[in-house]
Amino acid sequence: MALVGPVELLVLTFPGEKLAGNVVEVIRDVVTRGDLTILDLVFIFRSEDGAVRTRDLDDLDDGADILELADLAVQPTVLVSSDDVALIEDALAPGNSAIVLVYEHTWARQVARAIQQAGGEVGLHVRIPAETATAALLAAAAQMPA
Repeated sequence: MALVGPVELLVLTFPGEKLAGNVVEVIRDVVTRGDLTILDLVFIFRSEDGAVRTRDLDDLDDGADILELADLAVQPTVLVSSDDVALIEDALAPGNSAIVLVYEHTWARQVARAIQQAGGEVGLHVRIPAETATAALLAAAAQMPA
């Protein structure tokens, strides 16, 4: 089996049916640099009347705002289950959209290969939420002598 980096599922929500700001360009940049590989992508939109429209990589049309991301999925696979989609659909507020991305931290392949070649293994891998890390760094900075 080929070594892979850590794989994560990320749900991004936006008001309306369009992506806000330059999200597509930023994601395209990290994928193009080789830092991430998109493994699966699902777009969900809940209209103001509550109707839900869901599209995955196989059924995006030319008018889809996220079509530009779909072409970045190197080896599209179905990793987002129908249960995952149903959970996100239920939580999505009317008039909002969500992008569900499953991605691999591609950069970590080299690290994993080096660890394996050295006879080592990952003993623990903990993802610390950005808010927690930011708060801890600010608290640590506040305690440092001036």
